[in-house]
Amino acid sequence: MAKNSLSSLLDEVIHKQRHGRNHLYLGQKDQFDKIPREYVKGFIRDTENRFDTHYLTYEPVLGKFHYGNSEMDFKGNDIFIKDKNKKVEDRIYKGTYGLYEFLFKNKPNESLMTPEDLNNYRNIILSTNAQKRNFDANAQKAGNRVPQTKQRQQRLGKELQMQYTNKLKEYVYWDDCNKLVERLRLIISSQYAGNNSHANEIKSIIEELKEE
Repeated sequence: MAKNSLSSLLDEVIHKQRHGRNHLYLGQKDQFDKIPREYVKGFIRDTENRFDTHYLTYEPVLGKFHYGNSEMDFKGNDIFIKDKNKKVEDRIYKGTYGLYEFLFKNKPNESLMTPEDLNNYRNIILSTNAQKRNFDANAQKAGNRVPQTKQRQQRLGKELQMQYTNKLKEYVYWDDCNKLVERLRLIISSQYAGNNSHANEIKSIIEELKEE
């Protein structure tokens, strides 16, 4: 193949990779119910880094989403997680705005989340090995990308991380996913009861869960 022809072919492939997902999924999105249609559309048109592209990935040629090491599909509004190794049964999770926020957004809107969303998100994180390097069940946990403004304890035995705000001190459990989930469930319930003082802590825990 001539050099110019090869160059043209590569340009064509790159163009299809960049724009193919828009062509494919924008054509398919109408088959989705309201919630997945909204988030898929937002994902493929995102130019402001609002949507997660680390844990949530997309294969434009096949038109498939993956979360961690598993394929993610939609049935109605519900989220369908398929185990790629077929070692466990496929899982269906109730599709709510809160769970879609967790899965699709870099900075989810915590006001949309419920304890059930949190529990489902935790199960998806663990079952897809999203918290492991290369999404490999036998690998170590992936390294954390922690903003400089957050003070993080380095020793494994320490359970509490202290975060300062202008108004108050808040404490975040981070030594394992279970304690993070329990703490987040508690403060989300408190928020539903009318306590709006935990917004910063909720955001911090969500970030920790994504990075844990």
